[in-house]
Amino acid sequence: RNDIVSIYHSSMLGVSSLTAMLKDQESSPSGDKVEYLEREVDVSAWSMALWSQYHFDFRARPFYTCAMTVGFVDFVSKVDKRLQSLHREKKHVTLKPVICFASKLDDTLTDYQVTLDRIDAIGPSREEVQMRHNSHDIFLSHGEEDNVMAMDMAKVWMKHRGFA
Repeated sequence: RNDIVSIYHSSMLGVSSLTAMLKDQESSPSGDKVEYLEREVDVSAWSMALWSQYHFDFRARPFYTCAMTVGFVDFVSKVDKRLQSLHREKKHVTLKPVICFASKLDDTLTDYQVTLDRIDAIGPSREEVQMRHNSHDIFLSHGEEDNVMAMDMAKVWMKHRGFA
């Protein structure tokens, strides 16, 4: 865990040094190891594709593959069970307005309908928006027009609700 934190929070990694590091190493963007701060890390193909579109500071987001821990999976499972329980009891997390975006081409969740079903437990004042071509993070999809569409839809929803 400390190794991951030190890599994630390192102030030594900048765009130019990352580019040089990757050019110096023979690797494909899918799971090959890259040496960083005297440690080998797995480069995440998704993060590298994202970085190629939106050059961001790697101190803000990891560019390497992170292991999913049993504790994380257990926590997500408990939250999911609690949401299902609330829905059965006709209770909600909030009564405030909520917008839920789900995408048919989600690259993380395989069934967008599950996302739409789970939002029912969040609150009765929810609106569901189904995107066709966006990835899991609908604002960071591969197509610029899909990102703009998602941002425009969120902005219109926020203005309609008096949030913007």
